[in-house]
Amino acid sequence: MDLRRLSSFLAVVEEGHFGRAATRLFLSPAAVTGHIQQLERSAPRCWSGAR
Repeated sequence: MDLRRLSSFLAVVEEGHFGRAATRLFLSPAAVTGHIQQLERSAPRCWSGAR
């Protein structure tokens, strides 16, 4: 997992909006969306080893 992806996720949760999160992170909304998508794809791999 990448810290940038987690930071994007946290910003979206705190701001409640992808656009505001992007502004806060000095990124485009598309970049934030990409980070969340990458996080979603990587999550099953991380959780599968935790059982």
